[in-house]
This record gives sequence, structure tokens and C-alpha cells, in this order.
Amino acid sequence: MDPLRLSFDELWAKLQVGHCAVLDGNPVKIQDLKSPLRSIQAKDDYDHAVFIHTARGERAFVMDPLGRGRYQGQWVSKVDLRQFASQFTTASGSPYCAVVPRGEQSSVERARRQTREQAESLRVELATAKAAVTTARSQALRDAMRAIAAVPR
Repeated sequence: MDPLRLSFDELWAKLQVGHCAVLDGNPVKIQDLKSPLRSIQAKDDYDHAVFIHTARGERAFVMDPLGRGRYQGQWVSKVDLRQFASQFTTASGSPYCAVVPRGEQSSVERARRQTREQAESLRVELATAKAAVTTARSQALRDAMRAIAAVPR
């Protein structure tokens, strides 16, 4: 499978197992006039891209950059997304999309990864410091005992 030429069904499979995508399309291609992707703008015939966070069953959670106010995304049917994507396809029928594993490249995940790495580094430094202190205490105790033993009685 060529990751740059996924069929819509291959894209859908990836969306169900931890990937997210940006999908190009046109809302006017969606036959259901009540589709959430057709209700964002007054006029539906425009080239557009949406972010698909995840897919479950026959629906996907979509974030539309045209959403306003308290908009936080919406569930959109697989059928609607397939029709939306039909505006832009390669000669082989692959939709124009970018697919990445969810979370691995996000700024939040990078910050979490850096924090975990820093915490691990600090754990190693702490363990090394504790060992050094223990060694120093043991040596100091031995030196003190030798000094006491060397004092004439």
C-alpha cells in the first residue's frame, strides 16, 4: 500500500486505528442537504479542507476550520465524507489527504515526551547523587573511625 495513494477505504481504516487526517473536498458534492458539512456556509460550492480526528463505525469526528463561536467539531457520516472528497481525487481515485498517526507529532505530545525524558534524566542524576552521597558518607565514617582508633588512650 502506497501511503501517498490511499483509497478512501484505506484512509477510513487508518482513521479507526489511531490516525488523523486533513481531507480536501467540496461540500456541494454531499447529497444530504442536512449534512453538518453543508451547514457551515450559506453557499456550499467551494473548495475546502477539514481535519478528521478519528473514525468510529460509520462516522468520523471532524473539525471544520469554518466553524464559529463555540463550535468544537461534529460527527459526520462516512458517506458524507466520501462524497465531500470526491471533488479532489487522483487519477486512481485516491482522495487528496494527509494522514499521520494521532498524537505523535502534536506540540502537546512533543511537550509530554520532553517532560518524560527530562524526568528520566533527573531520576538518573538523583540516583547517581544518592550513590555518591552514600559513598562519601561511608568513606567519611571510615575515616572518622580510623581517626578515633589512632587517638592514644
